[in-house]
Amino acid sequence: MNDDNFMILAAVLLGIIQICGTFGFDMVSFLIEPICHSVRERPDCIIEYAGYYGTSFTDLFYTFGNLIAPSCMFCGLGFALFYAGGGSYGLRHSTDRTLSRNQSIQCMVNSFTTVLSGIFFIFSTHMANNGKAGILGNGTEVFTAQNQSSYRHYSDTEVRLLSLGMSAFALAALILAILLPKRNLPESLEKKIKNEITLKQQINKVLSAMKQKNLLKLAPFFLFTGSILALLFTIYPTTFAFTDSLVKERNLVAYYCIATCLGEIVVGLIFTTVSKKYHNFGLIPVFILTCIFFVMVMVLTLIYTPAQSSLKPTKELAILEPSAWIGILVGVLYGCLDGSACNARMVAAAKGLPESPAIAFSVAKFYQAGSAMIFLFLGSKMNIHQILYLSGFLMIISIGCYISFLRDLKVSRIGSITEGIEKSGDEKILSE
Repeated sequence: MNDDNFMILAAVLLGIIQICGTFGFDMVSFLIEPICHSVRERPDCIIEYAGYYGTSFTDLFYTFGNLIAPSCMFCGLGFALFYAGGGSYGLRHSTDRTLSRNQSIQCMVNSFTTVLSGIFFIFSTHMANNGKAGILGNGTEVFTAQNQSSYRHYSDTEVRLLSLGMSAFALAALILAILLPKRNLPESLEKKIKNEITLKQQINKVLSAMKQKNLLKLAPFFLFTGSILALLFTIYPTTFAFTDSLVKERNLVAYYCIATCLGEIVVGLIFTTVSKKYHNFGLIPVFILTCIFFVMVMVLTLIYTPAQSSLKPTKELAILEPSAWIGILVGVLYGCLDGSACNARMVAAAKGLPESPAIAFSVAKFYQAGSAMIFLFLGSKMNIHQILYLSGFLMIISIGCYISFLRDLKVSRIGSITEGIEKSGDEKILSE
């Protein structure tokens, strides 16, 4: 197998491992607030908005874990180390020319985790449908809240089945990670990474990188991608369970999960094909597509989603009547948005700090996870419309900073070319 095909294989395998490793987290992220709301019906059992707070707390540890991730990528201490290890493996089997393509393949394969989540949602709902028709009984029901609005209730049986699925896929991820193939590539991006001696030196290097002008200008974009994750995985799908006119669509979250995968696959195939023909396709065109997809998602959500449906069961009316098909369409667009944002983030980070791409990836994930944490916390205080306005404002700031980053990148390239020409001219004069 030649090096190029091996890099494609490595990207596919890494995507499969991420499917198994993130299956449980992604699956529960879609349902965490509705499930906690169901549990909260028992007096003194759990606090209000526990789902948003709990997920936000997870992202808090993930945020600061990225500061130490590059120096302990094989320790397996949580998501920060999981993604850092995966990112470093990807760097080891990517070159500057193939990075965008490999990231697209990896994201595309990894997106199948939402398909598995959707299938498992349908399975758990079927198994616990109701006491008479269900196989296990203790099934799903539509409950009525104090304000007389209906919401989707999740039973103990469903929660136990979801937990079982999480454990099984986590074990599969561990086994596959141990069996990953390795190959030393002469032009690997990992060759640019200098080994660090101590953890303290590594943290200092990450903190120093965060002060670099290029990464500072990219920070708003990294924060913007974090808001996308909060909306995609938790805040928006919560509205399905709390919108009175949608609660009877018991499998809508499952269809939404599958739809997001479809969007990821579409953009993954497009980016993989186009990046072969156009150098640095992931730098400008993909960034523009990310902004376009977000605007489309924002408009549809503002029109078809009741503002308070991300906070509590509501009979509030949207501008237009929400439907399952609109939710599925938004899921496809969210998949396209997440795939393009992931690709743009990875490519921009690598270009922003080319001498230490692993450090740049950790800084990018630090900002992204921190932003997701903040937006999830705000999800308990602000409705989904307000969250979208805030995320849109962040997108506008990121566009201005990204343009400035591209200008600096262009100037840096011109300077490098000029320096190379002058150096070759001096060497020629000396030889004469």
